[in-house]
Amino acid sequence: MSEWVWRWYMKFRIYFSKTGFGLRKDARILSDALTHFGYQAEIVEMPSSEVRFGGIRGMLIKILKAFNVLFFYRSVQDILFREKDTVGIHLESIFYENLYRSEHHIVIPNQEWFEVSHVQLLPYIKEVWAKTKFAQEIYAQYKRPVRYIGFCSVLESYDASVTKRRDYFFSRTGMSEYRGAKNIIDVWARHPEWPPLKIVIHPSKRPLVKPDNVEFLDIFPRVEDFVQFASSSLFHIYATETEGFGHSILEAMGYGSVVMVTDAPPMNEIANESCALMLTAEYSGQKSIAPRFAVVPAALEAAVENAMKMDEESIKRISSAAQQRMQDFKQDFYSSLGSAVKNL
Repeated sequence: MSEWVWRWYMKFRIYFSKTGFGLRKDARILSDALTHFGYQAEIVEMPSSEVRFGGIRGMLIKILKAFNVLFFYRSVQDILFREKDTVGIHLESIFYENLYRSEHHIVIPNQEWFEVSHVQLLPYIKEVWAKTKFAQEIYAQYKRPVRYIGFCSVLESYDASVTKRRDYFFSRTGMSEYRGAKNIIDVWARHPEWPPLKIVIHPSKRPLVKPDNVEFLDIFPRVEDFVQFASSSLFHIYATETEGFGHSILEAMGYGSVVMVTDAPPMNEIANESCALMLTAEYSGQKSIAPRFAVVPAALEAAVENAMKMDEESIKRISSAAQQRMQDFKQDFYSSLGSAVKNL
């Protein structure tokens, strides 16, 4: 079959859970890339895990798993009616109920949110597509086909002419307890002489006592407003303990900001010393099957002090390298994804 005919018949269904904005972004980026190559791509929004595993629906899934019905059902599909031209792509984790569809299945996981119980579902997955080399190493231990595809980010509503300010530092930790908010705020509390820290953080994750030089910002309801605010800040801090990929890091780099990033995998796959200020980190436990790494406070202190002393030439060098790195990620992702699809 010619490549043109294959593209005409090849169809992708991209499954993601409505629990997070990041997954919606992942689905759109992946759909745009597949469409770029001429394939059909449908995005299917799945209910949140609370809905999927609660009530009668959740009870049915538990019964089906207990009796291993999926094994027998997929065996019959293999013999009789597998849709060889349709591929289901599961984002972040595996949607058990969709494995009953007569199609090939791929998972692009975020290892920190990948349920340990889903490891037993990997035999029903044709390939694992890894966003990072670190994820590739993690999933290789499960003896399933794993292929590195990388990933990329997009800058929405970004005005490149925006004037960057260096009189404050910016961070976004949102609702996650694994983005280093407490660590960052504690360090800032020890340095009242520092410029203000403006941090986007959900009220449920804020400490009871706020340092005078820290400003808590609510989560922006509109992407456009967030981008306008974030891109006007020269200094960004992302002391994350674990990442599935790192959109916040790469987007800040795309703005041309000076970004402080955890020097541990997979965060240091996104950024390195040529395009960011790296923060020494230590192992701090597990989140699902992913290790966590906490930034050493002294390393954050040193990086902030270094940033405040940076001259315009150093800023320009890091800024240019960061923006180029974002472009490189997109090129590598499109190249790797194209090869992965052809391999199917």
